[in-house]
Amino acid sequence: MFGIYSLGPTYELRTVLRYRYCNRFSDKIQAMKRLPKELWKYFWDVRASELDIEKWPKHVIPRLMDYGDTSAVRWMKDEYGEDLLIDTLRTIRGISRPSAYYWSKLLGVNKEEVKCLQTPYRQIPYGV
Repeated sequence: MFGIYSLGPTYELRTVLRYRYCNRFSDKIQAMKRLPKELWKYFWDVRASELDIEKWPKHVIPRLMDYGDTSAVRWMKDEYGEDLLIDTLRTIRGISRPSAYYWSKLLGVNKEEVKCLQTPYRQIPYGV
C-alpha cells in the first residue's frame, strides 16, 4: 500500500500538519511591519528583527527620540506621524529630560503636559 520506502500514514500526516503550521506562522511573521535594519542598533535589549512596530510604538518612539540620529528621526516622523509622537511625549516617562525638552519645543507641547518633565512624587519621611 505504501511501498517499500514509505514511512507510514502517521509520519506523512505529521509532515503535512507541520508544513501547514510553519506556513501559517511564516505568514504571520511576514504580515508584521518590521523595523528597518539600520535602526536595529538602537534596540540592543530586544530582538530588533522581530520587533513589530505597529504593535509596540510606545517602545520604539521613546528610544528613537532619545538615541536616534537624523535618519532615524525622519523615519519615525514618517512612520508614526506627529499626533502619535505628541501623545507618546505626553504619556511616557522613559524619555530623558534633555530629549523631552527638545521634543516638547519642536512639537509645540507645553512643558507642563510632558510626563517625564513633571517632578516625581515625594515620599513622606518615615515617622512624620
